[in-house]
Amino acid sequence: MINEMIAWINFIILNISGILITYLYILSVTPATQEEKSNANKEEAKKIWKKGGLYRNIAGIFELIMIINLILWIWFPIPNLNWRIHPNFLIGIIIGIIILIPCLIILAKGVMDAGSETLQPSKNTKIYKGIYKYIRHPLDFDCSI
Repeated sequence: MINEMIAWINFIILNISGILITYLYILSVTPATQEEKSNANKEEAKKIWKKGGLYRNIAGIFELIMIINLILWIWFPIPNLNWRIHPNFLIGIIIGIIILIPCLIILAKGVMDAGSETLQPSKNTKIYKGIYKYIRHPLDFDCSI
């Protein structure tokens, strides 16, 4: 009974974290639009861009919480939602690794191409090189997989 309660709490936190990551990341990529709409002076513009970085860092915290929830799912699954990919647990791990490899490549490429922009959006940096020519927000794309 206690395991089922922990499983449901874990599931709820997992979903809330996913929603918050999406919301905060969207806020973190919109400082240019916010600055234009508000007709901000230089001081207000700096605050808007700084707030974008704060949103992105908070989204990162929720991403970490989501990863912890996914790891906890191994020990506290919800029985009706615990679908097996294959009866052999090792096959599921292999499939997970096969999915993980391209995601890590996209993540690494996005971080390398964005540089410091990964953690703190900047008004002075326009990212139109590397993977950003093909995927506008590769870090967000990678998290959604």
